[in-house]
Amino acid sequence: MMRWLTSRVRARWARWLAKQHPASQTSVRVDVHHLYFFANKLGLGWLVLLLVLFVCAGNYGLSLVYALVFLLASVSLVSTFHTVRVLLGLELVAGPHRDGFAGETVGFSVVLVNHLPVARRQVRLVMESVTHYVDVPANGRVQVSFDIPATHRGPMSMPRLMLDSVWPLGLCRAWSYARFAVTALVWPAPERPAPALPARLPDAQGGGLASGWGQDDFAGLRTFARGDSPRHVAWRASASGEALLVKCFEGESAGVSIFSSDQTGLSGEAALSRLCAWVLQAAASGRRFALNLNAQPMLPDAGPHHVDACLRQLALFGLNGESAE
Repeated sequence: MMRWLTSRVRARWARWLAKQHPASQTSVRVDVHHLYFFANKLGLGWLVLLLVLFVCAGNYGLSLVYALVFLLASVSLVSTFHTVRVLLGLELVAGPHRDGFAGETVGFSVVLVNHLPVARRQVRLVMESVTHYVDVPANGRVQVSFDIPATHRGPMSMPRLMLDSVWPLGLCRAWSYARFAVTALVWPAPERPAPALPARLPDAQGGGLASGWGQDDFAGLRTFARGDSPRHVAWRASASGEALLVKCFEGESAGVSIFSSDQTGLSGEAALSRLCAWVLQAAASGRRFALNLNAQPMLPDAGPHHVDACLRQLALFGLNGESAE
């Protein structure tokens, strides 16, 4: 019974928070309608102390104790004002996010913008199990990054952010929430260790001797892209310029690899994990490849944009009723 009641209360609380703090595409500003504050344990103890001193002063007619009570009450009111001012008017802007593999982490970031000529001290930011304490300078901004564990493949929405502060005396706590319509992509976890890449096919563009990133004859230089092997970097040519250059080759070894779930001999998530590992291996070796998962397969290509497109296809595959078998 208690467990059922607790789940109902949590569900109602989650619905109320979602209604009061809808997801924003760009930024959220903490206003008086979305800022909450209440005395914490230290503040409640402080209040009890003031009541005891006030009763003692009334019973024994101690004027100095009255003065002490009023002084401590004034201190608590000023402390509450400063605690609320730490968050009131603070603007939160959704920063860049980072995709990741299942079993690792994805990255979300938030930029705190202070429009006041006074610094905001000891702002605590909590997103799931990740906590950060930051100071936002006067008329300045601070970017805070969160590495959130990614357990499942597919789109991952940015979790709700809670920010609070107990500065300066810790007598009360002010807090608020922020939600952003930001989604990161969780790719399948690559198989480790993965088997060797399937045999390459002749490139139709070259008719047998394909031009590409093979290993036989030197063909020229190009700009370094993510996934290139460090062994192909032209260090001497790169030293004379600003960009990092990579050697390109042409020859029979520059064939095309076509990856499909049938080649893995596996099914479900295991097949996607092996395909993910093959995509990363092919990108690291510089070969042209294609991923054949859907009714309309990709064209063979290479480079960071093609790798990102393949990883995205693997991350979203099967979420609309398809299977990897």
